[in-house]
Amino acid sequence: MLTFVGMTVGYATYYFTRQSFTYVAPFMRDALSLDLLQIGAITSVFPLVHGCSKFVGGTLADVISPRKLVAAGLLITGAINIAFGCSSTLTMFCILWGLNGFFQGFGAPPCSKLLTNWFPTRTRATWWGIWNTSHNIGGALIPVVAAGCAAWGGWRLGMAIPGLVGVCVSALVFVIVRDSPQDVQHSTLKQDPVNTTREVGESTKNNIKVALSTKSIWLLGAAYFFIYAIRQGVVNWSMFYLMDHGVSTATEAAARMSCFEIGGLAANITSGALADFLTRRGNNGIVGQRVKVMLLYLTGIAATLMLLKTSPSAVPVLQFASFAMLGHFIYGPQLLVAVAGSEVVPRSCLATANGFLGLLSYLGAILSGLPLSIAVKTYGWDSFFTLLIGCTAAAGLCILPMIAMKSHAQQSAELAE
Repeated sequence: MLTFVGMTVGYATYYFTRQSFTYVAPFMRDALSLDLLQIGAITSVFPLVHGCSKFVGGTLADVISPRKLVAAGLLITGAINIAFGCSSTLTMFCILWGLNGFFQGFGAPPCSKLLTNWFPTRTRATWWGIWNTSHNIGGALIPVVAAGCAAWGGWRLGMAIPGLVGVCVSALVFVIVRDSPQDVQHSTLKQDPVNTTREVGESTKNNIKVALSTKSIWLLGAAYFFIYAIRQGVVNWSMFYLMDHGVSTATEAAARMSCFEIGGLAANITSGALADFLTRRGNNGIVGQRVKVMLLYLTGIAATLMLLKTSPSAVPVLQFASFAMLGHFIYGPQLLVAVAGSEVVPRSCLATANGFLGLLSYLGAILSGLPLSIAVKTYGWDSFFTLLIGCTAAAGLCILPMIAMKSHAQQSAELAE
């Protein structure tokens, strides 16, 4: 349990050092006279580098200690946030935010390895969902902390405080997290059976080969591409949308956006539990049950984007509700893509597979930076909603062929019979 708490608190703190710029950016715009294109350039650097680093982090987590990777990455990203707050030029902002993006990749893929090591298939999505609330815990607190510190002491303080928190929590992660139940010399869990003869070689090269030769990984990755384009589009630009449509201050806009993470927190629990319920109910394909839940949530995204678009700022309860619902419907498929990704490949390369999914997801997130800012500047905010709804439909089409798919373990068991 200490390991689970450690990885959850640790990844919540990764979000402190990842999302700090989002909520400090309006203060930087006023203090440094930055325009939307300059902010978009900084925003786009992060996902470009972070996607590659998640693949690197995944391949490393399959061959070395996931615990050490999580702790080291958090330490470095915290230090980079502090350095960002001491900088003053656009070039340095882009360099530091790119470095932050790289070391952020040492967070999620190693955690996927830890979750699979500690929890069996029948309850894995539920525990994965509870761990995934770390996104929401960190995401709900960072608007208050970063925007609050920036409003009180300037944008530099808004970057430095999250960085300091990251440095401190990294030490906690290193001390209490363990790579597997065997590391603490006891286990009350019934682990999934693992073949004594490894299905793939232990080398990174073979792990990559197996992961990339799995067709369903590419389908999941394509869906992840569009899901992250939606998610980061909402996170990166909703503050500016609200302030351009009647919300008077950045602090008030951040408060409305904080409901996004609250809604996402509920989704992580409900979507994981629903997927596990469907899995336990019958002998159908495990992956297909995850896909059914994803399709339901994607439909909710499209409907809620329309609600946000038509919600007037003079009726704040509608905007609070819209962001809560968006968080709920976006975080559900985001969670289940990662869970399914760990179930369509052999255990020996699951972190590599999830790292590759992360790479594709952050290629999608690049759309939410400079490209989306250009669309908004050229065609207005209507284009923002049109593009995000289009991404929702595309994500659904990508995973639709997997609606009856069985997991790798199920397929292996059938072949052995």
